[in-house]
Order: sequence, then C-alpha cells, then structure tokens
Amino acid sequence: MQKHSLIRILGEMSKIDNLLDEVELAYIFQVGAFLGFTEGEVRALMASGSSGHIPVPSSEKDRMTVLYHLLFLMKVDKNISDAEKALVHHYGLKLGFSALMIQDFLNLIEHHAHKRVPEEAMLEIIKKYLN
Repeated sequence: MQKHSLIRILGEMSKIDNLLDEVELAYIFQVGAFLGFTEGEVRALMASGSSGHIPVPSSEKDRMTVLYHLLFLMKVDKNISDAEKALVHHYGLKLGFSALMIQDFLNLIEHHAHKRVPEEAMLEIIKKYLN
C-alpha cells in the first residue's frame, strides 16, 4: 500500500466520530514516523483527506497490516463508535477480507476495548479464515 494512503485512511478514521483524541493523533504520528513521515507531513496528509479509494496491497501481510492499523486506531481511545466500526468494515471489505472475519475482529477489539488484545486471539481469527 502507498504509505500516503495509509495515513490518509487513518486520518479519516480518527475523524469519523467527530472527536480527534490526542491518543489517536499520537498513534497516527507513531505510524507516520515508522513510515518515514514527519509530524508536519502526517498533519498535511490527514488534512488532505481520503478519497475513499484504497490501493489494495498485493500481499496478504500488507493487507493485514492495514486492517490491524485501523483496528488498533479504533481501540486506542477506548471509545469504539458505530461509525468507526462501519469504516473498518468498509475498508476491510475493500482489502478483500470476508465480512465474517472483519466482524470477528471487531467483536474481539470491542471485547478488549479497555485492555490489551491477546495476540493469540487475533491469530486464531486469521487461522480460521485465511487457512
């Protein structure tokens, strides 16, 4: 995936509930830094918005990475809205994942909204649908 697109999509996600939390912003800055962006570049990308178009990565690993970023951004402020869940579902389908798998991830994240998500539980969902 183009790294610019990922930041724009995360920016869209952070604004979907009309509340840009500082924790969400810090998470996006962290992802941006990992991708080689400065905070200023991240802010500019977020301000430019997402076109709703997502260039779908060719590798399954890259598609899962995008989905993970969306799921964890949704969770980071401990306030999971219906609008956030709908956006994760929307982009999850565009990334080629089944609606059932996306729903299982959303349920898992919601169940662990105030605590750490067990890595094993996420892996079990992946095994269930991708193997």
